[in-house]
Amino acid sequence: MQLYAVPVCISLLVILHLHRKELKRSVLNTSRMTVVCILYASASLDVFLRPELSVFVLVLGLSLLGIIAGIAMQIRAFLFGGVIFMVMNVMNQLLRFYPEHRLGKGIVLVATGAVIMSAMIWFSIQREDIMKRIRIFRADLAGWE
Repeated sequence: MQLYAVPVCISLLVILHLHRKELKRSVLNTSRMTVVCILYASASLDVFLRPELSVFVLVLGLSLLGIIAGIAMQIRAFLFGGVIFMVMNVMNQLLRFYPEHRLGKGIVLVATGAVIMSAMIWFSIQREDIMKRIRIFRADLAGWE
């Protein structure tokens, strides 16, 4: 399923991004959310079937990348899709396979939480400088059009 779904989903996301000014905002957001959900569902199919730690870490990383992309590009569908599938995959792994692999997944989740909290603290401290750089970057991008 992944072999067929991933190229189609990525192509659709690129097409939606290229034609974002021609589509209504609600249609664009709904389409993005649908495509991202299909992409995450096909990519996380192994998580529901296999209890390996490497699969768990891979899906957790992909979900976090989706969340970061959603925040960076200000696309709600990426943010919501990443959060939804991260929560679903973590809950599924912990509930379904918890007795067999508890220590490794617990360590991964604690480390991920620590990294997220550290990043939030760092961002809070450096917020004004980061926002200033983002405004300059956006102004430069607006000048390219």
